[in-house]
Amino acid sequence: MHAFCRLKGPEEGSRCISWSLGTSPDCWTYLHFVFYSFGHDDDSASQGDSDLWTGSGVKCERRSISLPIGRNGETVTFGEDRTWLGMRTGTSYGNWIEAKHPGTVAFSMCDERHFVPRASHSEWNECGLKHPDGASGIALFQMLLMSGTDLWSSTWQNCLDYIDSLYEVTIGDLVSGGERLETLMADPSGQLAERYFKTANLLKIFQKHVDAIPHSLRAMEKTWRRTYPGLHADLLTRFSETTQVELLDNWRLVIAHAENKHGQLSARIEKMVAELMRLRDSLFLSRLSRDTG
Repeated sequence: MHAFCRLKGPEEGSRCISWSLGTSPDCWTYLHFVFYSFGHDDDSASQGDSDLWTGSGVKCERRSISLPIGRNGETVTFGEDRTWLGMRTGTSYGNWIEAKHPGTVAFSMCDERHFVPRASHSEWNECGLKHPDGASGIALFQMLLMSGTDLWSSTWQNCLDYIDSLYEVTIGDLVSGGERLETLMADPSGQLAERYFKTANLLKIFQKHVDAIPHSLRAMEKTWRRTYPGLHADLLTRFSETTQVELLDNWRLVIAHAENKHGQLSARIEKMVAELMRLRDSLFLSRLSRDTG
């Protein structure tokens, strides 16, 4: 809850609190993970009747970044969005009730929307996750992580779509002539080149935030693997060796899914940064040749 509610990001500080996992002395295991991303913050959409609020739980203060990079130089704000996934699940270890699938309670809390996990039979089979006896709750949490990764990725993609739209040249721009076309072609004031530079560096900042979630997932998986290493485990644990191996297979799928989404986002950001810097340099050279010509 602290990672979800505080203003400071879950990855900030001396200790990352994006995730946690642990056990109670009895049969219970708990797992938590917080995803976050940034997106265009449209003030007009958030104003008005409070009944229009569609988030779940309380509305917490979030980080934001504001820069004058709008199409006409207006200030654009990007706000943070977080999603918290939590679970308390029972295992056969220390459980007085013999059951293949002990009780599980899971919840999600989001800033902007309700989280709808992928949990149908077809989606489960598509992901390839296993659900071993005595650990179906853990497998379900791994499924939630994959769904959370999809939501995290789509939110970032929407953010990048919006940034792309700021620099999209329309037919109207081309036929309008006048100051707008002159700015696109020669940037006499130098403001467009400055916007390109600021946006490119904003994207570099976003890249660091994009990197944070896969890093946290890998750290969570590493801790799990160290605790439940699978075959030849030295200590008696709450999962059989076979169950441990199947859960480790699931973790590999979770990490691979996150790395795939991360790779797509990183490649797009890299391409956008390169294009913006190329446009910035071409405008700079155009102005330089005009001034010295």
